Amino acid sequence: MGKATLIGVVAMMLISTMMLYNMQLVSRETDRRQFSHMKDEVARELALTGRKFILAHWVESGGTSASAPFTQIERDGGTIEVTSFTLDASVLDFTIRAEYGGAIHEVRSKYRWNSYAVNPLQIKATGLHLEVSPLAEMNIESITLDDQSIQEVNNVLIDELQMAESLDDLDMGIDQLQGELESKLSESGNGDIDIEIIDQAAREYLDQQNGLFFPDQVQQAINSYMADNPSVVQTLELASLLNVPTVLSNPEKEIYKITENFELTESFSGSGILIVQGSLIVPPGIDFNWEGLVIVQPPSSDLHAQIDFSGNVTLDGSLIALQEAIPNSGHMDVTVFRDVSGNWTSPYGNESLIWGWNWCLYHLHDFTAAYGNSVRFYAASSANRINETEVRFNSTLKNIGKNNDYFLRIKNPEAHGRGILTMEVDGRPNVSAPIAAGFDPEYVTEADVHQSQTFKGNDLEWLHLDIGRLSSLKKLWDDTDNPFPGCTLEGGTSGPLCVGEDYERRGALTLQLYQKEDFADKMVYEASLYWHRREDEEEEFEEEMTELIDELNSTETGLSITFGDNVTFSNNPAAIASLGVFGGLPLGVTQIGTWHSVVEAE
Repeated sequence: MGKATLIGVVAMMLISTMMLYNMQLVSRETDRRQFSHMKDEVARELALTGRKFILAHWVESGGTSASAPFTQIERDGGTIEVTSFTLDASVLDFTIRAEYGGAIHEVRSKYRWNSYAVNPLQIKATGLHLEVSPLAEMNIESITLDDQSIQEVNNVLIDELQMAESLDDLDMGIDQLQGELESKLSESGNGDIDIEIIDQAAREYLDQQNGLFFPDQVQQAINSYMADNPSVVQTLELASLLNVPTVLSNPEKEIYKITENFELTESFSGSGILIVQGSLIVPPGIDFNWEGLVIVQPPSSDLHAQIDFSGNVTLDGSLIALQEAIPNSGHMDVTVFRDVSGNWTSPYGNESLIWGWNWCLYHLHDFTAAYGNSVRFYAASSANRINETEVRFNSTLKNIGKNNDYFLRIKNPEAHGRGILTMEVDGRPNVSAPIAAGFDPEYVTEADVHQSQTFKGNDLEWLHLDIGRLSSLKKLWDDTDNPFPGCTLEGGTSGPLCVGEDYERRGALTLQLYQKEDFADKMVYEASLYWHRREDEEEEFEEEMTELIDELNSTETGLSITFGDNVTFSNNPAAIASLGVFGGLPLGVTQIGTWHSVVEAE
């Protein structure tokens, strides 16, 4: 071997040794970083576990505990410490510090306790006929009485159609409901149970708060949860429940639905959420035992709904009764606009697909008939993107680029439809908030509650708008006698056409998608939701309302509730807190904010 060759071999050996050494250094550094990241993640999980402990204790105390259940505990090789804990005017503010392997994570949370949705019995009805046995054990402190159904009757029959002078002519009103409750509770020896009224003013105030406060909101949140988590829902066939004792104990199911009147013929028990879309009747001698939440929601056509607990009933949790006054009349339309340039030289945007007219990207008349009153905006991969053809949300993100930064805004939130906004970004927990209150603290910006934080298009999983009351959306009915100001399409008499000729969308609730830019953010997409009825549908509606008012005048309508001799009804906030739909929070506990921080080890 020549000298030059030998030198080359030695050089190659040195180079190989150096490369191997460098690779080992890189590998060690990678391992070190991975281990450090793992410690940070464990510390974060421990802090969140500590937060759950605090909340569980607070819920069990009924929102009254002013001290933490522990100061410091050891768990999973780490330490969880409560560094601050204050309760002031029903607002709990606490900080948890968790340490694991030298990594330290802090989480501070603030929650507000609100009594409306915490109340074990919540009633929304046009009329109330209550019977409470003196032998019934009513271990509850308060009842929520929501006058939404009564207001709906007033708005449609009295204000709009002028079919009566006032609700007094129909022998209806919140005073009658409250009087019935007070007298029957007093007669049964339960006069110390408080009655809390949710009227229009209270709803308007609570609409601006972040949380679930009254029956409609609770029911909407559950509907949204069922749509997103169909695997936890089981629809029970009535025939399978008759003459057979039933125990519902499937750990994979959380919500059970019965889609018609349910009159028990044998014992029935379980836990979680039970939804009965009709009357619920437990005859004498029959056992009914439930832990969690029972929702009785008869169809709007049923003006004589019943909750009859004449049998042996043990209810440990909450009971929500939702009796509608009239159908959610009319329907919701959805109209979509897009301008990927962000210029919006016309209100229609720069893209048109519908009917060949240059006025919108897509429009669906009577969205309610096709999908109900829930609009789904999907971004992540999904085999079943509900209503994507109509809203074109995912296709918009794909068109512009899913690696770009975006944020969302709610325009005209005052036309909220008493809706619930639910969203999930990048695996973070999905959270719900009233549309009027803006985005949940998990996703909201500090500057504007109706603007979301910035996210990558790839990271947005989905966003849902679940509308509770069409009458609380913007009313854009076709009206020949009252054309829309400034609208030229079809003489300005068509709500769907005229919403496209106005940059403000005629005040309709609108979801906007913005692309985040360094100098000027640009809006690229809008979807408007509004209450619509065509002129050819108005006569049919008035005929339906005439039949309704005849029935209201001729029969005893409303909700009948009976608590018999063998009823034990107890409030159990902890049972509600364990339900996944509320994210570990019971009804009435509102998340004001949560803040995370990584602390350098001392």
